[in-house]
Amino acid sequence: RGRQSTLASLIFGTRPKLGTILFEQAMKGSSGADTVFKLGNDRTASFRGHSDVLCGICKEYKAFFESGMEEARKKTVPVPPGISEESFRGFLEFLYMGGAGEECARADGRELAILSE
Repeated sequence: RGRQSTLASLIFGTRPKLGTILFEQAMKGSSGADTVFKLGNDRTASFRGHSDVLCGICKEYKAFFESGMEEARKKTVPVPPGISEESFRGFLEFLYMGGAGEECARADGRELAILSE
């Protein structure tokens, strides 16, 4: 019985959820995160994301990546002007985690509304 409970804790226990792992990878700029989001008027600030994850959770991103547009082929996504890094981080957190967390709490609600359109 002791061995079964240890196995169960390994399988169902305290390991981070996949969304958490992928979000952390995206925030750290992991090479596994194959999409680049360009922020700012000069598009110099950037974040990374996983195109397969984004397509799986957001029909707008799926349509974008299937569009054949140059940005979609290069997996470079322009972010609307006026969106802060904090708000975009919160937006990605919501997509990856399926809910609001610490990053969303730091975000500007008006900017999150723009990103959700």
